[in-house]
Amino acid sequence: MNNKVTQEIQSFLIRQDWLGINNIFYNTRTGLCANNINDVIDFNSFELDPDGLINYLKFGYCVFGRTPVKDVYFLRQNEVLSKNSEGKFQIFEDEDPCLSYLSLVTSEVDAMEKISSAVQLTANNFKNSNICIPMSGGYDSRLINYFCSEHKHIQAFTYGISFKQSRSFEAVNAKAICEKLNVPWKLIELGKFHDYLPNWVSLYGISTHAHGMYQWEFYEKIKSRYGVMPVISGIVGDAWAGSPNTSEPLVPDDLKNLGYSHGAFADETQCLLKSKEDLIAEEFEKKRILLKDERYRVLYLVRTKMILLSYLLKVPSFLGFSAHTPFADIKVAMSMLTIEPSRWRNRLWQKEFLSKHNLDVERSNSPMLYQNDLDYLGMLERPLEPLRINILSSVFRPKYLEWINSNVIATKWHLGFSHKVLSSGRIGAGLRLFGLKDTALVAYSAYMTIKPIEDLMLKVIENNRTKYL
Repeated sequence: MNNKVTQEIQSFLIRQDWLGINNIFYNTRTGLCANNINDVIDFNSFELDPDGLINYLKFGYCVFGRTPVKDVYFLRQNEVLSKNSEGKFQIFEDEDPCLSYLSLVTSEVDAMEKISSAVQLTANNFKNSNICIPMSGGYDSRLINYFCSEHKHIQAFTYGISFKQSRSFEAVNAKAICEKLNVPWKLIELGKFHDYLPNWVSLYGISTHAHGMYQWEFYEKIKSRYGVMPVISGIVGDAWAGSPNTSEPLVPDDLKNLGYSHGAFADETQCLLKSKEDLIAEEFEKKRILLKDERYRVLYLVRTKMILLSYLLKVPSFLGFSAHTPFADIKVAMSMLTIEPSRWRNRLWQKEFLSKHNLDVERSNSPMLYQNDLDYLGMLERPLEPLRINILSSVFRPKYLEWINSNVIATKWHLGFSHKVLSSGRIGAGLRLFGLKDTALVAYSAYMTIKPIEDLMLKVIENNRTKYL
């Protein structure tokens, strides 16, 4: 090998950041590397990886560096992808910079100052531009609004999660906060997000379930009405601030609890492929000692789920927005995570700060709805096409696929409810009355987890018909 080629190989070095916010996929057989998993899959020579697939189904997204596709992996936090002298990929793991923070105790004042500085630094970079703050009404977006409320071009946008979206607690709280801070606020009505399912699968593929299309509709509507602009997101701020209540994992399967899947996964026991390796046991043994520390568990939780959570930045960026978050700054994140534990748990330190500045709108008597009916609204507005059993029956038990389809197809959702009832906000109670809501949510989550697999199998068939027909 000549010196020029050797230098080119040695110069190939890709580092994943401390959080894993940049999705980086690579194929050990072909040598391809990309941010989109679809770009590294060789559809002409394709094989499912049972171990990666089983854990994808169990968590609802790819975990432990593995994917459902053989030879395709993703970089985990602090990992470095390089090539050896033969041009083959090799992985190194850098020292975790977060570990040195976990023994510290940060003052609440210092943590707030770091959040404030990070928010204002971003806002000041766009002094002459409108700035979009996706306003959930939660503490993170509330603090972002507070710390850059003097910026003349802030615009806050919110979507509601109940059928009557303007009465959703997120919309009511967001509106109240913005009125107090004199920030322009607008409600973005959602419901047609299933239209973006092909876009989602094109961007995320088999790396995660397809539950984030509502963000696509949200930003598409902002873009069409108000144009693109910088976005300051509160992504994962709640975790650093003390929101998660985590228990020490005592057995390998407890790691799933740290995945915070919120029911958005499929039943891996219905998969016909069987694991050859016990990846979850290997991971448990590797992290067992560190996971005794409550603060490390929160860090592990966020890192594990980041391959999914990154959509809160990736979707607006893909649509032309410049997306930012103060909570991906390691100094900001660690200053919050290391608040004195009794003040950190349940975010007591933030609650008192917001109360002091008259931003504790939860004490208001405004009527609001707390149920999350967004998925059901989507099924009513844009009914889903059934999963293709003939395509998926080599991977899943057909009866399981039939059960999913029977609970998500359009006829299940009309039930004689009129548009008047839908608009009243009472349909959520109606669905519960009919005993459909919980079952439908399980089926819907399984559908959205399996749908990317269907798309993957279709691409394989298109590229290699003689082998898969």
